[in-house]
Amino acid sequence: MGTGGILQNHRGTWILDFSSNKGHGDAQLAKLLAVRNEFQVAWDSGFTNIVCESDALNVVNVVNKQSDMNFHPHAQVIFQIRSLLVKCWTGLVTHTPRGSNSVTDILAKLEAKSS
Repeated sequence: MGTGGILQNHRGTWILDFSSNKGHGDAQLAKLLAVRNEFQVAWDSGFTNIVCESDALNVVNVVNKQSDMNFHPHAQVIFQIRSLLVKCWTGLVTHTPRGSNSVTDILAKLEAKSS
């Protein structure tokens, strides 16, 4: 299961990319891990205002929903994302159409094949 993402500035200029192979899991887990990794990379790189775009509306909804996730199958990753979101910065997770996210999908697929 590959994950990937890119960081761009407010003008859309590509700053950096990341990808990783996380073993086995479902599509929702892959998307959640990509969101978590994007926020972690952004935090580690010193960025303070992040808008994370995901083409998985179910992931956007579960991350932004403020309900208890203890019984969600991916509760640990959701908690990690929410912990990153409350740091001293502006972090937002939004939905984007699948076609707008083609680069991240390619990165994830390449990483998944590399294992």
